[in-house]
Amino acid sequence: MKELIIAFCFVLICTITDIRTKKIYGEWIGVFCFTGILYCLYMEKSVQSVVYSVIPGIILLIISVISKEAIGKGDGLMVINLGIIMGPEKIIGILMISLITCAVASLVMIVAKKVSKNYEIPFAPFLMIALMFITFF
Repeated sequence: MKELIIAFCFVLICTITDIRTKKIYGEWIGVFCFTGILYCLYMEKSVQSVVYSVIPGIILLIISVISKEAIGKGDGLMVINLGIIMGPEKIIGILMISLITCAVASLVMIVAKKVSKNYEIPFAPFLMIALMFITFF
């Protein structure tokens, strides 16, 4: 339950700033990274579990660099922080659901001619949707 409160606070703040400014601020990433590490120490999570939890976010960061930030670095850092807090099993589900919902929403907006192919879609809201889906289902 504690990890859900931490995760929801983190993703909610990032979602609001991502929608408004299309940026994820490093200050919030730092605060929640520190909080996540303290939480892991408190819950006595294994180092192996934490390492597995950050791999999806590291992959997103690598894709961000390779794609010249078609996917923002902040999104990768968010996934790393969520992984630290939520654990390896849940972060994979959260990432998959958020990528699928983002792809569907993007396709719908493009087909409806609401946006062009080059439109930058904030990813944090899709992480929020996925977090809620994983939590309630």
